Amino acid sequence: MENFWSSCVSQLRLQFGDTVFDAFISPTQAKMTDNTHLLLQAPNEATVRWLSENIKPSVREMAQQHFGKDIQIDFQTDMAQSISKPASKTSPSARTKTQVDRTTNLRADLTFDSFVPGRANEIALVAGRAISSGTVDHMSPLLLLYGRTGLGKTHLAQAIANHYLSLHPTRKVRYVMARDFMTDVINACRLNQHAQFKRRYDGLDLLIVDDIQYIGGNMERTQEEFFFLFNKLHDENKIIIITSDRAPSQIRDLPERLTSRLRCGLPTHLAPPELELREAILHKKALARGVKLDEKVTRFVAERIKSNVRELEGALHRILAACTFSGKPPSLEICHEALTDLLESAKETVNVDIIKKKVADFFRLRVSDLSSRSRHRSIAQPRHFAIYLCRQLTNLSLPEIGAQFGDREHTTVLHSCRKIEKELKANSKTQEEIQILEMLIKS
Repeated sequence: MENFWSSCVSQLRLQFGDTVFDAFISPTQAKMTDNTHLLLQAPNEATVRWLSENIKPSVREMAQQHFGKDIQIDFQTDMAQSISKPASKTSPSARTKTQVDRTTNLRADLTFDSFVPGRANEIALVAGRAISSGTVDHMSPLLLLYGRTGLGKTHLAQAIANHYLSLHPTRKVRYVMARDFMTDVINACRLNQHAQFKRRYDGLDLLIVDDIQYIGGNMERTQEEFFFLFNKLHDENKIIIITSDRAPSQIRDLPERLTSRLRCGLPTHLAPPELELREAILHKKALARGVKLDEKVTRFVAERIKSNVRELEGALHRILAACTFSGKPPSLEICHEALTDLLESAKETVNVDIIKKKVADFFRLRVSDLSSRSRHRSIAQPRHFAIYLCRQLTNLSLPEIGAQFGDREHTTVLHSCRKIEKELKANSKTQEEIQILEMLIKS
């Protein structure tokens, strides 16, 4: 039963996403009342209604596959879970693994220990540790984490806050999505909830605002409230962590007075995970589920799922679910079966010819220049870009990529990739050019 429900919730997380999963599915408990009835218990009636309306068909189908017979799904309010407790500052270690603390909005499982380090995130991780520990006096307590979706920005931001709370359990911390901050502002204005708004954001020692790009555009009141809150905390030398899917200067229609404030902080870019980091993530996530992956399986998945950590975890959930249903250990055969649609869509979406054409057009070169033997910087640098993007966006191996660029050795391809990875950490111009090229390639 335990293996079934573990596999089931993995599939449901993949189906509904983290936010919905944490709100409705994570608190749910399951048990068999007899051979044909599965009882799902939730902490309140609202959650029971949502579960009944949204997950019942999926759970019933998975139960039928697992148990080999028709299973009736029943729902019930678990009164033991629904007893309310006084709000208190609970240390991260005292909370259930994925439980969200209602006072801080932090998840207990998003810690430094569960964050897998690599070249793609090492600068952001070092900065985060320093800020959360207060070990570097001259470092600004304003940290900006930016990069594409699914690269670990939210995990790292919450890890900083969880570590800070472990050192200062009486301090006031709050994590908020930018869209939820906007809702708080709207409710304060329209519903006259100014007192609630003030209680929520007054006297903070650490504030995380996730996905700041969503308050760009025609949201003047939200921008004004954020501007005043930001200034107040910054003047008091409080810790502010901002995440975004792009550099602050690239956020469309964000007022200059906000972008100028954000430039006062330490901008850190989280790049897509390199191969070694993707392998480490798979290994660690699988071990957390009690599974040791074969090296060939880890390499197979890591070489083909490249875009972000979230898709990598989703692929792992599929593989482990397939193993549970089949009763077989993880293998290359199961990987092929579980990830067929992901692998096919990745192949169809982007190929080397598209990448070479887009890069050549961007740098005003001929496509043939990228495969030439010229070492002139005007050609060599775009070639490095194209090779790096092929490594990130296709399923090709190093030798296969080298063959597409004038039969270059795999060591040359690896050198190009590492060169661009190094520049991404130190050069904002390279970061912007890679982001633009990725958008052009995928458009």
